[in-house]
Amino acid sequence: MMERLWWHFLGMERLLETDVEGWSIRWSRLETPFQALLLALAFGAACYAVRWFYCHEPAYCSRPRKRLLAVLRSLAFLVLLAVLAGPVLELTKSGAMRGKVLILVDVSQSMERQERFTQPNDKRVAARALGLIGMSEPAPAEWPARIEERLILATRLDQVRSLLKDPQVALLSRLEKEHEVEVWTFSSAAELRNRSAERGLDPGLLDDVQAVGVATELGNVLREVARRTKGQSLAGVILFTDGASNRGEDPLSAAEEFPARIYPVGIGVPLARDISVGSIFLESKLFRDDAAPLYVRLRQRGFAGQRCQIVVTLGGEEVARQAVTLGEDGEQTEVVRLRPKRPGRFPVRVEIEPVSGESEPGNNAREKEVEILDGKLNVLLVESEPRWEFRYLFNGLRRDRRVALRVLLRVPDLPRLAASDPVFIREFPQRERLFRYDALVFGNLPNDAFWTAEDLENIHRFVASEGGGVWLIAGRNHFPDAYKASPLEWLIPVEYERQPEVGPADEMRSTTDGFRPVLTPEGRRHPIMRLDGGAGTEEENAGRWELVPDFHWYHKALRPKLGAAVLLVHGGRRGETGPPPRGGPSPLLVTAQVGRGRVLYSAVEEFWRLRFPIELGPDALDRFHAQAVQYLGLRHAMGGSPRVEITTDGDEFPLGDPIEVTARVLDPETYEPRVVERIPAELLRAADDRAVQSFELLPVPNQPGMYRNVLTPAEEGAYRFTLRSEDAAAYKDIRVRIPRLENESPEMKFELLEKLAKATCPPGSGTTARAYRADQVGEIPAEMRAARRRLVSRVEDPLWDAPVLLACFVLCCGAEWLLRKWSDLC
Repeated sequence: MMERLWWHFLGMERLLETDVEGWSIRWSRLETPFQALLLALAFGAACYAVRWFYCHEPAYCSRPRKRLLAVLRSLAFLVLLAVLAGPVLELTKSGAMRGKVLILVDVSQSMERQERFTQPNDKRVAARALGLIGMSEPAPAEWPARIEERLILATRLDQVRSLLKDPQVALLSRLEKEHEVEVWTFSSAAELRNRSAERGLDPGLLDDVQAVGVATELGNVLREVARRTKGQSLAGVILFTDGASNRGEDPLSAAEEFPARIYPVGIGVPLARDISVGSIFLESKLFRDDAAPLYVRLRQRGFAGQRCQIVVTLGGEEVARQAVTLGEDGEQTEVVRLRPKRPGRFPVRVEIEPVSGESEPGNNAREKEVEILDGKLNVLLVESEPRWEFRYLFNGLRRDRRVALRVLLRVPDLPRLAASDPVFIREFPQRERLFRYDALVFGNLPNDAFWTAEDLENIHRFVASEGGGVWLIAGRNHFPDAYKASPLEWLIPVEYERQPEVGPADEMRSTTDGFRPVLTPEGRRHPIMRLDGGAGTEEENAGRWELVPDFHWYHKALRPKLGAAVLLVHGGRRGETGPPPRGGPSPLLVTAQVGRGRVLYSAVEEFWRLRFPIELGPDALDRFHAQAVQYLGLRHAMGGSPRVEITTDGDEFPLGDPIEVTARVLDPETYEPRVVERIPAELLRAADDRAVQSFELLPVPNQPGMYRNVLTPAEEGAYRFTLRSEDAAAYKDIRVRIPRLENESPEMKFELLEKLAKATCPPGSGTTARAYRADQVGEIPAEMRAARRRLVSRVEDPLWDAPVLLACFVLCCGAEWLLRKWSDLC
């Protein structure tokens, strides 16, 4: 009581709502010793004047009374000087933060899933959340039929709706007593919506909400919530979700920087029995009547030892069926071979026939668009000796049923070799026969009498005029050094100087000095460099290149020629750090457009090392070889545009994802890189060539002839990018699909939610961070109260107008006036 009177007397009534831990008075105008000296002199002068005044009062007033009157007047002067000194009351106060509580509700498609219960505890949790039994009531020995039916029909979002309405839980009303409460829904950051702003805190505010979000961007949503509530006092976030974060930023990274505690509530079954097709891999271009391997990655839980059927359809027609025995819980890869019969462009659908007891049959299928080609690539491989690079390249291309291979190997017994194996030829073909090939692989051949001037000129014309492709592979002592100032030098897309001859001692040294091949940004996007065949992301493919063993020899180039694209560079010794070499790292793999054709130059002869790391898979080297010859020769075989190449960063895209479109354009007359301010482009519907959107490609800095832009189609479907103003024969087909991310994994990710809770719990908070099941929601308000942050702050308030100072001044002056009257003084 006395404390309350004291604060009222000081004029600080507003501090009665908080706990005051300490206080002090600071004199704002006595910050320096000089100011304090002036005040002391002023008070001394005032006291001397008062003494002098009362010494001259009449003698009938006694001396003690004069002294008392002088003290009272001096005290009044002291109060005035105290006001002039600027007194400020400094308080240290603390109090529990009221703050705001956000209730975030996941409304992605996975929240419309109807559960299939296999564990009694999961069924009990769902029944409590739906209000079918009490929160503390045990599960019955036998569930009534009406409850069973309700459990089967209820969705995950129905559980959240019921929890917000449940009077036993009374979540909204209990939170509202101590906090400002808002209810938001989300699936992505762009779809974050404040539902309580529309309907208030009505327990039924989610009754009309549908779970239609095509993906869950939990990390992005947390970032957006932090941005929207910046500067506000967040007491906590209650997160209703199944934890299926399948797009955007890692939620744990976002949670570590989130400004408040997160209380995740897991909705759903944590361990669901399910079979799904995780991914499929099939080359995007197949050849008719070629047995193509289709890799199917299956994921399953709870079906170990059971059998299922994989069904493959091509253009709606079943082309393969294979029975599979499922292994232990997890992933397994199956290989299905299909042999397409008709050329054209078709969707390939891989489906697992539904098995009884599955939680989510919607994730049992995957699709991919493929093009079936009629014919084979005609490839000529020319080499001087059977070095390791030749052996693996020869065997890989010979196994590839999409390639019609011929080989010219300059060995002494060439006639006998050609007679024993029709793959080998006796001499380099003349112009007419050479031009029938689609791609030429030119190895480490000496420039000697074997070649005529016409042969080298024909190779140049094969590329520049006929639009064929050539793969030039460097080697010790011969190529490219021996072809300086020859017609072949114009094909080599790098500038170089002759290297010293390599002797036996150099051979020994090169086996110990290894270096890393490193992908460039251009290489990350290029189809030749996809060791995964395009099945994964750019980052995953770049990770595969990190596994490639060290190379030990390369032909050093000065720089790439104008317009060339560097795909792979010298990365130095593994683990070596330091500034890059002057002029940049030496290019190891370079491609360029030369006239109407394409050139690929390899400054190394050790791509055969791709076969060794087990993590790359058994087909990585063959896939690299096949992609290289297809890139070089496919356009010649199909009669495509020789001067315009359009590429995208994939063949299939989820709806809403941006698509990066890149075009390499050559001048129609000179076949040099075309340099203009912009290139008009169109997005067409593939079915009827109807224009959907017109846009422009802009120049890529420091890459003449390269143009790029980003586009996002608004609807699902098959599309075609084209540059009609440049060459109508050039196009790139893509497919945009509505993503099925929400169907991929039906189980609730309780472990992720536990990590989210712990990531936002500050150390030393005195509470234990955890995730909650749906029937534990009623515990959150009490735990939130225990974890409320106490704010400690300093408050400053001037006291010059405080009632206590006025009272002291009036008391001193009044007492002096009464005593003077009592003493009969003027």
